[in-house]
Amino acid sequence: MKYYLIIGYQLLEKNKNFPTIRVYINGQMIDEFECDNEQATKISTKCIIDRHLVAEYFETKVNDIRTYEYQTTKKYKVIEVDSSSWPDQGDLVLEVLNNKSDYNNGFMRNRSLVSFDVVFLIRKDIYDSKSTMYNIIKKFLTTLSMYNLDWYPACDSPRWPGVTKYPGFVGLGDSRRENNIPKGGDFKKKFTIKKKHKMHMLVLENVETKGYFCIDRFFLAWYQYYSKNYFDLVIKEEQDLDGGKSKIKVEIKEINTNNED
Repeated sequence: MKYYLIIGYQLLEKNKNFPTIRVYINGQMIDEFECDNEQATKISTKCIIDRHLVAEYFETKVNDIRTYEYQTTKKYKVIEVDSSSWPDQGDLVLEVLNNKSDYNNGFMRNRSLVSFDVVFLIRKDIYDSKSTMYNIIKKFLTTLSMYNLDWYPACDSPRWPGVTKYPGFVGLGDSRRENNIPKGGDFKKKFTIKKKHKMHMLVLENVETKGYFCIDRFFLAWYQYYSKNYFDLVIKEEQDLDGGKSKIKVEIKEINTNNED
């Protein structure tokens, strides 16, 4: 099975030369490239929520439009990989070399800091099919209750298709917060590749893969920006306040745009 390994990288501060990034899967080096990106960009996703609340003596409709904005790296390294020889549990290692700061008499004058904003592992047939991607997004959101929809991604399930610098609403001790921190010096960042739901998933090392995976809002914004498939997410809720029943329908309305930023 073919996959895209997508690495969003940024050099936040530069000393002299660009650091080197080496990529290993299951102990084998598959690529090496310069960390030559110093730019970031803003991305966003819009959600339109239509609520229809009904009770015996009460009925109301509420329209709520929410826009979520994020900042992320502007450059990505995309590597096509083949999982045919992968075990059910393997690993991905990103090694940063020559990431040196400038010290003089014990004082730092120029730092070199590397950040990995995005590390995704997406099955090629899924990413290449817009309709399949849309169906996955709609299926996940349809399973949420309206309460969880308001607060997600507070869930503890692993994020799909991988790891970003936005861990969601998690505890301060959660290992996913560590991914927010840019690092200086030579270092390695390790991930676990686990086979689940008949495909390989990427999670931070030692993170459990229990239950169904979670698709967070950052990915919705990133996918639109990177693929240039822009859309509004429309979520319609019908709730019977007397009976306690709620029905959610998710629609994706595409937006025609010539914006190629």
